[in-house]
Amino acid sequence: TARCGYALVLVNNEGELLAYASGVPPAWVDSAAGAEAWAYAMVLKACPEVPRVTTDCMAVRSTLASGRASACGASRPLARIWNTTFDALDGALLQMVLSKLRWMPAHTSASTAHAHRKSDGRRVTATDWRCNRLADALAKAAACSCRAPLPARQLYHAAKLLVEHSAAVIAVAAHATNHYTESAWSPSGKLVQTTRRDSAPPPLRAGAWGPRPATTSDPPDAAPAGSAEPAPTRATLERQRLEQDRAAQLAYAREARARGAEATKAAEASKELRFQTGWREHLDAKGLRVSSGPTATERLAALRARLALKAKL
Repeated sequence: TARCGYALVLVNNEGELLAYASGVPPAWVDSAAGAEAWAYAMVLKACPEVPRVTTDCMAVRSTLASGRASACGASRPLARIWNTTFDALDGALLQMVLSKLRWMPAHTSASTAHAHRKSDGRRVTATDWRCNRLADALAKAAACSCRAPLPARQLYHAAKLLVEHSAAVIAVAAHATNHYTESAWSPSGKLVQTTRRDSAPPPLRAGAWGPRPATTSDPPDAAPAGSAEPAPTRATLERQRLEQDRAAQLAYAREARARGAEATKAAEASKELRFQTGWREHLDAKGLRVSSGPTATERLAALRARLALKAKL
């Protein structure tokens, strides 16, 4: 939703304003440093020789001082701009170019500007301060000229906040469902705390995978009178049910794979039959006959047998 702008201010040696210009860099330039680098590239492309330039962006001077290999490296987000800049310099001596590129502190007040120094050690003059203020105002005006309307920006920010709120609500609900604590008494009489996860599926029942194998009815909780074996606990019964469900699921899956393999084999056989039938019909329509003699594979095998026989003789 935000765009960058850049501006150029031209003055003579006496500090008189000669010209000024402003513009908007390409849409992929989305930072102030990128806009400053783009402005410097435009200056070099417009001037027949390297001019004296004053900028309030230290990154422009430091990147230029690092050389082309570093400024245009693969990890540099502004390598595309710096390629254009070094092409415009056309092999000029880097030290000479740096001597004509000065940095000055930005956003200073008129009363304290003279107390600051530029990169060459000289103090900031009133002309430097006024040109910097003019360039900032022109750059902001250029950026506002292509900015999205206020209702569109407000709608975008409202939608962004809504997405963030929805994500937070989902995160809270997901955390609660995956950290639900349940208390239950164990058969030994102890209170057991169990944390249940919403992502853990419930035990699969055989109803979804085919008929459930026949089982005996659940035994009572207490052992019948005179019984030699103790009655199974509820945990044992539940484990038996799960094992039966898994067995039924695996059996159904094996049957489904077998049916799929048979269906695939039948489809391939039908396809081959249709091909053979259509091929013979095509030959009959052309008046051609299929040779009933040996096939090419059979003739090649016979030839190899004869050669092997001759080699033995």
